[in-house]
Amino acid sequence: MESLTSIQSLSLLLLLLGIGLAFSRIRLSGWVLGWILLTGALLLQGFRSMLSYFSEHGGLDVTMYDAANDWMGLGFSLLIVASMHMMREVFAAHRLADETLRVVSAAANDAIIMMDNMGTVAVWNEAARRIFGYSAQEAQSKKLSELIVPERYRTDFEQGFSPSGSADRGSVTSKPMELAGLRKDGTEIITEYSLSRLGIDGKRYVIYIVRDITERKRAEDEIHWLNQRLEHRVMERTRELKRSNEELEAFSYSVAHDLRAPLRSINGFSAILAAEYAGALDARAQDYLQRIRAATSRMGNVMDDLQALAYTSRTELQRQEVELSAMAREVAASLGEKDPQRRVEFVIAPGMVASADPGLMRIALDNLFGNAWKFTSKREKAIIEFGLTTAEGKRAYFLRDNGIGFDPAFSGKLFGQFQRLHTDTEYEGAGMGLAIVARVIRRHEGQIWAEGAVEQGATFYFTLA
Repeated sequence: MESLTSIQSLSLLLLLLGIGLAFSRIRLSGWVLGWILLTGALLLQGFRSMLSYFSEHGGLDVTMYDAANDWMGLGFSLLIVASMHMMREVFAAHRLADETLRVVSAAANDAIIMMDNMGTVAVWNEAARRIFGYSAQEAQSKKLSELIVPERYRTDFEQGFSPSGSADRGSVTSKPMELAGLRKDGTEIITEYSLSRLGIDGKRYVIYIVRDITERKRAEDEIHWLNQRLEHRVMERTRELKRSNEELEAFSYSVAHDLRAPLRSINGFSAILAAEYAGALDARAQDYLQRIRAATSRMGNVMDDLQALAYTSRTELQRQEVELSAMAREVAASLGEKDPQRRVEFVIAPGMVASADPGLMRIALDNLFGNAWKFTSKREKAIIEFGLTTAEGKRAYFLRDNGIGFDPAFSGKLFGQFQRLHTDTEYEGAGMGLAIVARVIRRHEGQIWAEGAVEQGATFYFTLA
């Protein structure tokens, strides 16, 4: 009897232990709780069956019956211990999950809506209330399509967005979808949906993440309209600019062409006067005639430059493989023939080949070498070098001379039309050569720039696309 009393005491102790564990901070692993629960249940059911059987057939004396009851109490106590502790764990987990969902939903800027397998709202956060105007109480157990979807889209929504939709369970849309939304006050908005499907206890649910993108779409539409308007204006301005350039080029060509005949007449009659009436003219008149002929010669050169500039703009680009080294040697030889008295050393790198228009490149090299030839004229020994280098990872050609150079502060004028850094008395020319070169390089979608300093020479670089 003493042992049985001890068992009863142990049962009571285990019962109290279960109650204590239920309200303590002690955590037992799930498999331990499961083992205790299973053992207690088996003990309870086994002893209950045995007591019932032997009690009915008189095969159990009082002592045995008491002992069995005590063991049943022990099993019951074990069951209570496991049950209360596991219930506490389950309830704690549910409270944590509910609290986490509540906090996350409340903090979210997007609407978080959960719809059950009946197609009604199960979760409705604060952002959903703010976006659609319904409180959680108003939305609860309502059909989502009837709450926030315009009537004309409800059928499509229920087919594609409902828990019974075609997407697989557990799937998440890879790309948000735009859909018209309906607020409580009847206002239509534009929303962006992302959804995932999941199964809980054999039931299907859909979690929606909904964002109001009405303002964003309005801003995008306005930007699109502005871009279209800007593109239209750019196209109009481009056409106007193209038309103006064509008119200017046509005018330049016409002026250069039409003025040649009068210039030839002026130059010819001046030559006749100088030759046939030299004895009748004093020195002053002879000087005037010389100035007239010099001026007509300069104007003729300007006409040539204008025609060359118009040609570089109007001619169709015909790209082919051009050996720039050979072309540069021809240009250098031509310059040397014009003034054999000068001492000029040409250094031309071999094997330079480019995809370019041969006619336009010849014009460009003529003007580049002519520019270097002119501005090295005061050097006892001039050096003009044509070679290849790299600039910002691209092939760049360069022409370097040891001439008078230029002030870097005026480098912006180098490639402008009729822009001169020196007077006619110092160096002849109309200030068109480098403008022609720049036009040729731009026609080849390249870039041109220059480096130099006063009395330290100049280097011109250009690239070709």
